[in-house]
Amino acid sequence: MAVYSLLNCKVLVGGYDISGESNKAILKEDVKELDVTGFGSTFVNRIGGLFDIDCQIDGFLDLAANQTEQVFDLIYPPGTNGVVTTLGPVDGNVGSPCELFQSLQCSRQIPTTVGDAAKFSVDLKGTQTRRAAGLFVANGTFTTTTSTTGQQVGAVGANQHLYAAANILAVSGTTPTCTITIQSSTTQAGSYTTRGTFAASNTVGGYWLTPVAGPFTDTWWRATLTIGGTTPSFTAIVGVAVGP
Repeated sequence: MAVYSLLNCKVLVGGYDISGESNKAILKEDVKELDVTGFGSTFVNRIGGLFDIDCQIDGFLDLAANQTEQVFDLIYPPGTNGVVTTLGPVDGNVGSPCELFQSLQCSRQIPTTVGDAAKFSVDLKGTQTRRAAGLFVANGTFTTTTSTTGQQVGAVGANQHLYAAANILAVSGTTPTCTITIQSSTTQAGSYTTRGTFAASNTVGGYWLTPVAGPFTDTWWRATLTIGGTTPSFTAIVGVAVGP
């Protein structure tokens, strides 16, 4: 059993890393409970309906540019749909676990108490897709085309999908471009096959790969970042997951 001390959790919202200003994240996935009890029943019958995701993030209010106040008020204000959100319950290192989903900010609070540190609390609801749990396969600053080291995320079954999210946190250079492909192999050092490709990016932001239906028997997964432009630089974190 692997037990972790929660010291370096990663909290990524779109193109911004708010880990250093956050101190609490609660991720909950529910299924709508539908009562289908008919006459003559002696007990309640239920079936599952739509899935739902609720994520509460708490932390400290930072008024500096591109920090928590601007992220949740100006960049991704309430009502912004499909924000790529990534949580790392251990850290953001390659090979560490991650939770991927798209979110809609539904509420934001700024509690105030005299003498207290300024805080924030946001409620993010899942939208457009299920939550998927996997591993980080890329984390760093990339200036040339790079294929990362494969991670054993697992096979994608016949009724499952490949999920991937990329949070691009910084971009510089002249006409920089980055195209990220997700690839799989039967072994870590083997030959890799492309299974999905993100839209090309040239700006800070969160990018979501359209889920790819299985089956894929390969269990090792990596990201290849194809970098173009003049003196380009991209700081990116990529997660890969297998889910329904």
